[in-house]
Amino acid sequence: MIKKIIITVLFIFIISCKNNNLIFVQNKEMVNDTIKPKFLNKNSSCYSKSLKFSKKYGFVISDFYDVSEEQTYDIDRDLKKDTIAILSPLTLTPATDCELNNDQLIDNRILIISMSNGKKFLFDNVITNELGIGALGAEFIKKSKNGFILEKEIGQSCFFRYEIQIKYSDNKFIIQNIFLHTGGCPDSKTNNIKFDFSNKRYLLEKYNRQTIDSLKNNEKI
Repeated sequence: MIKKIIITVLFIFIISCKNNNLIFVQNKEMVNDTIKPKFLNKNSSCYSKSLKFSKKYGFVISDFYDVSEEQTYDIDRDLKKDTIAILSPLTLTPATDCELNNDQLIDNRILIISMSNGKKFLFDNVITNELGIGALGAEFIKKSKNGFILEKEIGQSCFFRYEIQIKYSDNKFIIQNIFLHTGGCPDSKTNNIKFDFSNKRYLLEKYNRQTIDSLKNNEKI
């Protein structure tokens, strides 16, 4: 009996080791590598588009999503390019005829990271769902020394900007710092605040898109 258990455990271990294309997902409802809308009404003008799929970044992605931002960097320093992309649902994309659902349930913008070694990461609660014209309302992706930065700026003469600095370590994406910048109002002074998480191992999967608003409120910005 014990021998059979040992053989079974070894068999499972060998099979699991053969799977090099790991998918790390925050979206618990996602059971495979297909990305499709959850809340799109069948009567929506975009429903027919949602039924078409294309393969990109190692995922099978519904045409309901538009790539609003894409950058390639060597994140893990293996001398090969990795890809970071933001997918935006057409209901959050300007100049489309896709209406928002009446019940206010909307599909989220998604952050995808596709590594050259086959590992894939999906985060569905990181990128803002705000409507806007800059990067289709989402953050911009910028290169940093140890990973990448998600940056967004709102306003012009009176502005608010935030930067989320993220590094890659031990197969995890970790937030190192969050910067908040304001300026131009009400007295033309600038205000720069840094939240340092470098010693706390703040996993990106634990972050959510409401965090910035919470930090703003706490600092009374």
